[in-house]
Amino acid sequence: MSVGLVPRGEPLRLDGGVPVYDSGAAPAGLRTKTQLGRRHRLKLAPGQLPVAYVLCRYYARGYQVEQRALFDPADAVKMKPLASKRKAEMEARRRCPVCSLVRGYIVRGGRCEECRDRAEAAAKRLRLRTCEGCRRQRLRGRPFPVVREGYGWRRLCVDCRRVTAAKRREADARWLERVVVCGEEGCAVRVATLREARAFLRATPRGYWAPRWCPPCVERREAEFAAQRAEAAARCAALEARWAAEEEERRRARAREVGRLEAWAAEVLDDPKSAVLDCETTGLEGDARIVDLAVVTVGRETLLDSLVDPGVPIPADAERIHGIGDAMVAGAPPFGDLVERLGRAVAGRRVLIYNKAFDVARLRHELTLYYLDQVAREAADWVFAAGEVPEGLRERAVTEALARVEAWMGAAVWEDVMVPYSNWVGEWSEYHGNYRWQRLNGGHRALGDCLAVVDRLEEVAGRGRAGVPGQGADGVRQDCGSGVAF
Repeated sequence: MSVGLVPRGEPLRLDGGVPVYDSGAAPAGLRTKTQLGRRHRLKLAPGQLPVAYVLCRYYARGYQVEQRALFDPADAVKMKPLASKRKAEMEARRRCPVCSLVRGYIVRGGRCEECRDRAEAAAKRLRLRTCEGCRRQRLRGRPFPVVREGYGWRRLCVDCRRVTAAKRREADARWLERVVVCGEEGCAVRVATLREARAFLRATPRGYWAPRWCPPCVERREAEFAAQRAEAAARCAALEARWAAEEEERRRARAREVGRLEAWAAEVLDDPKSAVLDCETTGLEGDARIVDLAVVTVGRETLLDSLVDPGVPIPADAERIHGIGDAMVAGAPPFGDLVERLGRAVAGRRVLIYNKAFDVARLRHELTLYYLDQVAREAADWVFAAGEVPEGLRERAVTEALARVEAWMGAAVWEDVMVPYSNWVGEWSEYHGNYRWQRLNGGHRALGDCLAVVDRLEEVAGRGRAGVPGQGADGVRQDCGSGVAF
């Protein structure tokens, strides 16, 4: 291999047996196909293969790496000579219209790079000989000197320097008149000498002269500051006193609320007509059905405890929570068979429910379905006996069913336990803006949840087991009945 084809570095890898070099490591004598044509007027010989590759890195819409083939110029063949017209066209594109010289590149922008550099250098020299104040130009000689003006530097001629110096002297004079007297507005007592101020100005032309005050002004300022501090302290003391009073009022209000809840729980426990109801359902939807139902007195006497056949499959999500599946409710009575027994258990009683809104809605749904079916059978019997269908029978049937539901529900007084118990625990939630609802922890079965409600009532009334009230949840419903709160 000739001297010009000696590699300047080790190849990175082989591509089909051909070495691949990094940029700057390939042999200096090799050329790309474009370089052979433009610089040497050569073209590839028939069947000529690359002897090396080089990695070219450049930035064009992102960092790019391109592998280019390199060829040995000795194996290439000469191109045909260019025609005279073509040579003239190429020479015209490379001729500078300013200096009329033919360059080795295409001249763009109306002049070659050399002419552009000379013009930029001349413009720079002209800027150095141009005054930045009056824009007067010095065609020859030295550039204008650079002088300080304010907080910057500018090239100025003699006249502009004189104007700048005069302005600076006037500003210094105004500054000297201002800093040698007391810094209090309206006070003319001298607190510094002109010599001291001039020495500071010469030593630190851009420094900051701290304002000074005469002794009377210092005393007056200190007295004003002391009065302001005393006023601020008085305001802080008043605020602290108001906050303390508000906190004391909140504490007393909280104590009154806790006392009211404890008295309510004691009243409920002492009422012989108080009972606790709970149910487990197939879900949380508006058409969820009851699968477990229980009623217990506050004396822990069981009035009703029965599984309920919902008439629909129990979802797996609900079964994982309360453990009641389709096999368990197979053979259990439907809700309609328990209506009379449930009515006798709650009639005339004070019925307590943990999360009353949910359980009462489920009872209303079941009772509506039961009485709609009952009224429909009665209407069918009447139509069969009369032999005709009266107008508005459907609307009257629905109205009658809803009236029976309201009559059934009105036979008892329904009260909630979850909100009073959560308010008694007093775990405040900033997110919800009220007391966090507490878990019941009754085991997710109707009877166990009823007994757990009695435990919560005894806990509020001070008759239960000593201990810390249950911790609040995160505001998300956790079960498919009222047995476990939110």
